[in-house]
Amino acid sequence: MVPILLPEAIKREFYSDSQKKELNSASDRKPEAPHPGARTPFDCCALSFQPFTHPVCARNADGTGNVFDLVNIIPWLKYRVLLQSLTCLTVNFALRQHNNTNPVTNEPLSPSDLTTLNYSRKEATGEIYDPISFKPFSEHSHIIAISITGNVFLAESIKGGRDLVADIQFEK
Repeated sequence: MVPILLPEAIKREFYSDSQKKELNSASDRKPEAPHPGARTPFDCCALSFQPFTHPVCARNADGTGNVFDLVNIIPWLKYRVLLQSLTCLTVNFALRQHNNTNPVTNEPLSPSDLTTLNYSRKEATGEIYDPISFKPFSEHSHIIAISITGNVFLAESIKGGRDLVADIQFEK
């Protein structure tokens, strides 16, 4: 004898009140947006989602920033320059597509706006760590980059508005 599989609605004709509420509330829920900080891991390029080798930061208007690998962001920004030798129709397409914009926020971005980041890495493992406290960075770390020097620290290591590696005063 072969068992017959029936849809859930046909299998069960009667639901309790709590089951009805659960079924109705599940259909009314809006899909949750991902957490803004969960876009990319701290050690990956925001454009390619691959671990970076030459990290640079594009600062946003609100003081936050996006980390890109230099080998990925420069071709993105220079795409329209490379196509200028082609037909006019292709150049217009390239201008609409990139036009020197940040690929994450679509705000204007030029190569001169990029800050080279200086991460401290352990030689044996390649693990990224804070040069002041020697704590390793994790997915839950609050990481701060100083735009003047490009040095990267844990937020808890920054006190007094001074880059302790380069011994330079900075403002938030």
